[in-house]
Amino acid sequence: MTNLSILYLDGCQLQGMIHSNIMGAFNRLMVLSLSNNHINGSIPQWIGNMSNLNSLDLYDNQLSGPIPQSIGQLIQLRHLFLGANQLQGSLSEVNFVNLSQLVVLDLSYNQLDFNMINFNSIPPFQLLIISLRSCMIGPHFPQWLKTQISIMVLDLSNCGISDIIPSWFWKQPSFYQYLNISHNAIRGELDKPMNISQCVEVFDLRSNQFEGHLPVITGFLYYAFFSNNKLSKGIELYLNRNMSSLIVLDLSNNNLIGEIPDSICHMSQMIMLDLSQNNLSGEIPKCMGKTSSFMEINFISLSNNNLWGSIPQWIGNLSMLLSLHLSSNNFQGEIPFLKNCSKLITLDLGQNKLTGNIPIWIGKRLSSLKILCLRSNSFHGSIPFELFKLKGLQILDLAYNFLSGPLLKSLKLLDAMTIKNKRLEPWIHLDGFRFPFTDHSIFNNLNGEVPIELTSLVGLISLNLSRNKFIGPIPINIGFMQSLECLDLSMNYFSGEIPHSIVNLNGLNHLNLSYNQLSGRIPIGTQLDSFNESSYYGNPKLCGKPVINTCEGDEHAIHNGGHKSHDDEDNFDLYLGMSLGYIIGLWSVLGSLLLKRSWAIAYFQFYKKI
Repeated sequence: MTNLSILYLDGCQLQGMIHSNIMGAFNRLMVLSLSNNHINGSIPQWIGNMSNLNSLDLYDNQLSGPIPQSIGQLIQLRHLFLGANQLQGSLSEVNFVNLSQLVVLDLSYNQLDFNMINFNSIPPFQLLIISLRSCMIGPHFPQWLKTQISIMVLDLSNCGISDIIPSWFWKQPSFYQYLNISHNAIRGELDKPMNISQCVEVFDLRSNQFEGHLPVITGFLYYAFFSNNKLSKGIELYLNRNMSSLIVLDLSNNNLIGEIPDSICHMSQMIMLDLSQNNLSGEIPKCMGKTSSFMEINFISLSNNNLWGSIPQWIGNLSMLLSLHLSSNNFQGEIPFLKNCSKLITLDLGQNKLTGNIPIWIGKRLSSLKILCLRSNSFHGSIPFELFKLKGLQILDLAYNFLSGPLLKSLKLLDAMTIKNKRLEPWIHLDGFRFPFTDHSIFNNLNGEVPIELTSLVGLISLNLSRNKFIGPIPINIGFMQSLECLDLSMNYFSGEIPHSIVNLNGLNHLNLSYNQLSGRIPIGTQLDSFNESSYYGNPKLCGKPVINTCEGDEHAIHNGGHKSHDDEDNFDLYLGMSLGYIIGLWSVLGSLLLKRSWAIAYFQFYKKI
């Protein structure tokens, strides 16, 4: 074994520390690869004596402590992979002093500090691949990169850089195939042409503070990420025939102005397009039959802009479309016939000016739908029976329209809502995927009694039927819905007693039954005892804790005299707190279906000002 030159033990579930007998038994090793194991402890100092090593791969282990300076003595080393460990400490030029052959350096996902590095002259190496993601490099842009003229892969994401990007960075010769400087606070403008190779797979400048014009890029670009900056111009540079190689374009959450260019119709390879949260205006181009080459797209988000006009018919021809987000614009007219969008999972058209009835074909054609958001439009008529044939539907938001009529017993057909702990699949994009989804049937004119079939939806996490015209009793089996975390039936005409089964809702953290016509004793239960009077306001015939009214037969103390007792003072504080709780609570919680709690909270905050 002493003549062994290559040792690969990747992913072998190895544990423990690196022992010194490796040095004795394998002193002629040229390649040592122990990645994807559970090796812990520190990197031994003696590793610098393995003079024949040209590749050292300890990626994805549990190594800790500093990188030994002896690594700088490995004069044959070409590839160094130490990423995804728990290494820490400061690096200096001594760590690299004799690594003149080094071409690959991966120290990503560690707590290593590069601020002590001060190459007095040109570094001894010329790197092709540099991956320092999540290392501590900032606040200044690393000047030693100026000497690296052959870089193909550069990842400086999440490195704490808050500097103005230096002009030399874009001018130096390079052959970038992958460039990622995202999730920093890098400033400056990008309006100068970039000196990059003819074929760039990934260009990622997300989550910085770049301003002005989008960068001018020549050559082929496949994945472009510019979201979460302050860019304002240049959308036409990326939606044109010269950029027909683009697969993903994310320009979301910038300050882009102007109209979407007609050339959007010629993006033949596009799979994902996100222009959301900008200041774009005008109409979506009609394309006029030019979308035959725009048929691979899976995801479109134009939400949160100032777009207007009708939703163009060509969108209905996109047979590969999975997620469509057009919310928070000024689109008018009826929903176009999405005749070929049978794979659609998410349809979000909320907060526009759309009119007409909710189309029956949604329930017939869009059989894969899991999320349907039509909130805050001007739809009228009843909820079509066909919607309840969408067995995979998990989120239904029809709030703030002019819908009327009863809730149908067909609710029980929503199979995905009858399964406890069923969660949305990872592919469902939260609007980049950021959209805060929920289920709403609030603020319409729905009426009649709530059908008992509703209680079969045991997978519901939030049920909000507030601000309608429901009558009759609360379903007696409401306690079957044990996944509920939010229940809001406020501002209706519910009557009768609160069902005792409600005490079985042990996970309930928000309850609002205010402003109905409920009567009788409020049930007592461990979770119900945590709610104050604001949950029951506007029901004068309710009695028992926590409301003021006592129930007939209850014993209560009568306080005589003209002075306040300590209990009176405590009650005043309690009622004041409950009043404030009512003012805040009434508007802050809106329901969600089969939703992770963090999504629900985000959604409630998003709409609490409506």
